[in-house]
Amino acid sequence: MSDCRLVLISDTHLSRTHPLFFYNWAITRDWIAAEQPDLVLSLGDVSLNGAESDDDLAFARAEYDRLPVPWAAVPGNHDVGNNRPDLRGETVVEAERVARYRRHFGPDRWRHDLGDWSFVGINGLLLGSGLAEEAEQAAFLADTLAALGPRPWALLLHKPLFLEDPAASVLHQGCVFPEPRAALEAILAANPPRLVVSGHNHERWRHRIDGRDHLWCPATAFVSVTDASPRGAGEKQTGFYDIRLSGEALEIAAIRPDSFVSIDVGSWLKSGIGHYAAFCRSPYPRAE
Repeated sequence: MSDCRLVLISDTHLSRTHPLFFYNWAITRDWIAAEQPDLVLSLGDVSLNGAESDDDLAFARAEYDRLPVPWAAVPGNHDVGNNRPDLRGETVVEAERVARYRRHFGPDRWRHDLGDWSFVGINGLLLGSGLAEEAEQAAFLADTLAALGPRPWALLLHKPLFLEDPAASVLHQGCVFPEPRAALEAILAANPPRLVVSGHNHERWRHRIDGRDHLWCPATAFVSVTDASPRGAGEKQTGFYDIRLSGEALEIAAIRPDSFVSIDVGSWLKSGIGHYAAFCRSPYPRAE
């Protein structure tokens, strides 16, 4: 049995031209430097508009490289485009966007072993896309699960598999769509994860459904308290997770440094951060 320490971060939304959320990131980076965990894993949306801006991805990569410990990230919709089909007129995932992310951040799917656990990250925006990269990822996941054997493992992706009902059939921007979710679950059935970790919804929430733990990672960047359509039953608060591993046991602590701010994006961007591409074409945020 070995004791290790993992930090989970999500939705940093970094941008050189729109450094609106840099303050909390700098605090997060310095906290990690002081605490020296064994590994940092990011749940995506590393950038504000990397789906359209090469410089946002370059800037985000340069900032992540300032972390003094090993790290890995899966992409979010702000990095490679949103899932298909589009629900609200946003940039959607394309092969060239995935390739650009990989040029800056390396593989968008990976396995990292830490202590007695394995952490497997996938590009959740590919699910249901029909792109060749989706089939390649499915093969990677099947092979990885076969190689894991009895090790406890966690699946990491940007969006949660579902909001509160695993049988929900409605398409929702806040989670994996039903058909690709079913296809993913068919692969996972060969070696089910003990834990599914996601970001995207900027909520801090841990819940257990059908014998599986689901952990929603809060954002470092902002919250949307004024959102009229809450996605889960979690707490809308900026922060991240500090996880201690001891054998197969996980001790999960929510961290929110005292100097953190909780920017409510809904109070100054009426259309929400979802329309980030149009928002980023103007130099300053404005109500729409």
